Amino acid sequence: MKKLFIITALYFLLCQTGFSQKNSSVNYLKIAFYNCENMYDTVDDKTVNDNDFLPQSERNWNSAKYYTKINNISHVIYSIDSLNLPAIIGLGEIENKNVLHDLVHSNYLKKVPYKIIHYESSDPRGIDVALMVNPKIVDVVYSQEIKVFNKDKSLREMLYAKLLVFKKDTLNVFVNHWKSRVGNENETKYKRILYASTLRSIVDSLFKAERSPKIIIMGDFNDNPVDTSIACVLNAFSPEDFSRESNLYNLFYSTFMNQNGSLCYGKSQWNMFDQIIISGDLLGDSKCHLHYVSGSAEVFRRSWMLYTTKSGLRRPSKTYDGKKYFGGYSDHLPVTISLKYIR
Repeated sequence: MKKLFIITALYFLLCQTGFSQKNSSVNYLKIAFYNCENMYDTVDDKTVNDNDFLPQSERNWNSAKYYTKINNISHVIYSIDSLNLPAIIGLGEIENKNVLHDLVHSNYLKKVPYKIIHYESSDPRGIDVALMVNPKIVDVVYSQEIKVFNKDKSLREMLYAKLLVFKKDTLNVFVNHWKSRVGNENETKYKRILYASTLRSIVDSLFKAERSPKIIIMGDFNDNPVDTSIACVLNAFSPEDFSRESNLYNLFYSTFMNQNGSLCYGKSQWNMFDQIIISGDLLGDSKCHLHYVSGSAEVFRRSWMLYTTKSGLRRPSKTYDGKKYFGGYSDHLPVTISLKYIR
């Protein structure tokens, strides 16, 4: 009799556990952005300047180094959440769709049938932005490239995608890689402001066309959260200053203010160039189906992604330093956030 009671009790417990999981009311969605730092294949593309990353170049970029790079980048993405890989991944400094194909079929990522969204940009070096989404969770409704004009000459394009998440909520996602500070920060500042003003006008159109649109802006902006392009032109606020749903909020504002960052620009200064910015609807309304998980914004950093300088500082482990090969990951660290879906 006692044995029968134990078996019955265990059966009841298992049924209750199964029922609870099946009817779970909350799902989580991980989103990431990663500047992959010069992720080139080994094939000469005559339409772009990829000469530094060819087998005959001074860097001797070959298949072994290329597949080490693929393995390293995929390892980082996998490690962000090895149980539930990120469902939406923005990427920067990708040469072409062939590289993306090799990345999604790598050993670390092949368990998820990622869908690739990519357009060839007008960048002279051929480095583009891209988006990878898990089609089991995310449907691609529409995508396009967004041109940014500088005196009738196009800068590297942004990427826009309208996504349907969990068959319920629409996300408007923008992937960016704005003009770098190479040469002189002030001389290139106006180009980043051009990106910001172009993007802001599109965001304003979304706010007018839709009621409380859910917007995610991610990328390498080559500016910090407090710089003019982000804070004044794009007009992205600190989440702590939340006032209304029709504003943009920079989830990495406090990270920067706490003197943390995603890359080291110069000898010792950490910068928060890689950021994820969201619309207020994702931040302020806990009753909506999809919203930001408070405190989930993170610069993903693990000891094996870093190296120690001669002065004892920990820095992102790069593939190259000049022409010296290190076989590292990237000079950037990825940034991630989580969204919560309430049924």
